[in-house]
Amino acid sequence: MSALIEYLCTTLNATVERSEGRVAFKGVGYKGHVTLDAVSVEGDVRLGMIMKPLKGAISREIGKVLDQYLGVH
Repeated sequence: MSALIEYLCTTLNATVERSEGRVAFKGVGYKGHVTLDAVSVEGDVRLGMIMKPLKGAISREIGKVLDQYLGVH
């Protein structure tokens, strides 16, 4: 979870709040959360009007980062 928090803070300049098994984040034009337990990872990202035109690129980047950190193929 610490790698995710570092990525959100340094790469996306997000404000991050962490609680047990959950990371909530917010930045300019987006907010979301990631919940992690022993068997699953769930996430939700909400885009503001400014970011909606970039939805496709953001979705691809999320997939790429998940593959990198979780080893999903």
